[in-house]
Amino acid sequence: AISGAYPVGSVYKPITAIAGLDAGLIEPSTVIQDKGLIEISDQIFTNAGSEPKGPVDLRRAMEVSSDVYFYLLGADMNGTNELQSWSRQFGMGQRTGIDLPGEAEGLVPTPEWRNDLFAKGETDRRWAVGDNVQLAIGQGDLQADPLQMAVAYAALGNDGKIVKPHTALQTEDAAGRIVEEYQPEVDRTIEIDPVARESIMAGLNDAAQAPDGTSYGVFGGFPIRVAGKTGTAERPPYGDQSWYVVLAPYPDPKIVTAVTIEEGGFGADTAAPVA
Repeated sequence: AISGAYPVGSVYKPITAIAGLDAGLIEPSTVIQDKGLIEISDQIFTNAGSEPKGPVDLRRAMEVSSDVYFYLLGADMNGTNELQSWSRQFGMGQRTGIDLPGEAEGLVPTPEWRNDLFAKGETDRRWAVGDNVQLAIGQGDLQADPLQMAVAYAALGNDGKIVKPHTALQTEDAAGRIVEEYQPEVDRTIEIDPVARESIMAGLNDAAQAPDGTSYGVFGGFPIRVAGKTGTAERPPYGDQSWYVVLAPYPDPKIVTAVTIEEGGFGADTAAPVA
C-alpha cells in the first residue's frame, strides 16, 4: 500500500483531465470522435480491444474510459510540463507522510529524467511524445502506490485538500490515559476549478452507476451513490495490474477506497468487486 511501485492505468485519467482543462486544451463540453485508435508520431495507440467509443466529451470519456480522448491530451501537453506539474500537485512522485516506515516516493517521468538516463547510457532513447501519451493514461514509466492514489482521489472529492494520512487515532500511556490524539492534517490545498471537478465527478459516477459505465456490472445496483474508476495497467513481464478507486457517497464523499491487485487482470473484474 505504501511502497508498491506500479503503473496505475485509467485511474490516472482524472489527473490528466484536470491538467488538460487547466492548460486550456479542452472544456468539459469539448467533443472528440473516438474511433478506437489514433496515430501519433507514426505510432498507433488503441483503446482496449481497439473498441470505438464514438463522440465523447469529458464526462462521457470518464464513463466509458476512452483512451483516445486522453491520448490526445497527453500528446498536446507534451513539452509543456503541465501533466507532470499537476501530477505532483496531486501527490504523485512524493511521500504522503503517513506515520509508517518504508514509504516510497514513486516516480513521475519527465523529459529531463529520461534524457538524463539516456546521457548516462542507462536507456536506449530520449524522451518522446509517446512517453507523455502513456503517462496520460497512467502507463509507461509512472510508478505510484495505492495510498498515493487514495490521497489524490480524496483531493478530488474534498475540493483540493491534500490530506496527510495517519494509521493511528491516538496514543495512550500504560494507564490508558490519552497522551496524544491525531487529527486529519491538510498538507496543502490545490486549486481545482469547480466546473472541472463537477464534470469529472459526474463522469466517475457514470462510470460506476450508468449502464455504459466500466464498472456498472459491479456498482450498478449498489445502494449508495459512488464515483469510481477502473484501471487495467500493463506491467511487463508480469500480467496486467488491476485497479479500482472509488469515492462515496457521491457527490459529497466522506470515504475513499483504493484497491490494486498484482496480475489481477481487468479492473472491473478483480479490483472493483474488492472495493
